[in-house]
Amino acid sequence: MKTLLFHCLILLSAVTQAQFNGGYAPAKWTISKTPGSNGSMDVSAAPASIMLSGSDSIDGNNEDLDFVITVTSAGNWGFSWSYRTYDDHPVFDEAGVLVNGVFTVLTNASSSVGQSGNYLGGFVNAGTVIGFRVRATNNIGGYASFTISNFSAPQMLLPVKLKLFKATERNAGVYLIWQTLMEENASHFEVERSYNGVDFKILATVGMGGANGTYSFMDHHPSAGNNYYRLKIVDKDGGFSYSENVKAKIGAVTDVKLFPNPVIQDLLLKVQSSAEQKEVLTILDGTGRVVSSEAIWLREGMNHIHVPMAIFKSGVYVIKLQEAQKSMTIIKN
Repeated sequence: MKTLLFHCLILLSAVTQAQFNGGYAPAKWTISKTPGSNGSMDVSAAPASIMLSGSDSIDGNNEDLDFVITVTSAGNWGFSWSYRTYDDHPVFDEAGVLVNGVFTVLTNASSSVGQSGNYLGGFVNAGTVIGFRVRATNNIGGYASFTISNFSAPQMLLPVKLKLFKATERNAGVYLIWQTLMEENASHFEVERSYNGVDFKILATVGMGGANGTYSFMDHHPSAGNNYYRLKIVDKDGGFSYSENVKAKIGAVTDVKLFPNPVIQDLLLKVQSSAEQKEVLTILDGTGRVVSSEAIWLREGMNHIHVPMAIFKSGVYVIKLQEAQKSMTIIKN
């Protein structure tokens, strides 16, 4: 089996934390309403999104529902938004953004009752109060909803600077090693694995405090083929970030024998495989030209594969199992 090494260098500094989690979890925000407002908040979809529902009072006054937080460090912020009013016109239900108490309306009073958009708030300093508002006026028809998603806000330095993350095939398993440059306000790592590079599941939790900032984990049960790994880096406040993915490939073919050699008519390959897998059997002539290639399916255990050689001219050939990266030379008489 061939060992594949993948390295990634990750230097994490002042970044933007996405979604409503960690220091920007809904519980960290402040809800306020003007007298008479019966607006409400729905945070059940957090951390992916939150929704403000404005007042449906009809007293004709401006009634605000605000959801705000104080930024803990400088940086950029932004979000996506969608809006729907159940009043007869969006002019009666304004929705938008708050920065230090200044209300900027994002909805268009002359547009439809359903709207959406993206807001790029730009740079704000630590101590800035940011948030969202729905303002209701003379709501004859009903309330308006203002949904915030893809939220990203200035975040303090991530708890870990990760300088190395490597995956190595070792004795039919995968050995992971990573090193940190800095650990501050950090809680733990979660080691995750995927077979397709998209859907990850947690394998183990590793606490902080490794000797010289070095950590390791052995995956004794990887799948044959590609195995993808990433680290979820969790801080003490519940915030988290992910490392880049690293990959290791585990070959399932453990042994290949062929005979007779030299061959006149039929060649027999005996292939021992530790798992079911698809393979590609390729034959090259003495010049390296591919003269035959076909996909085969290997079952777990011993496989007997018959290869007709009578159709080939006399000479030297190379038999290759491409996925297992195994090659054998034969002589055709």
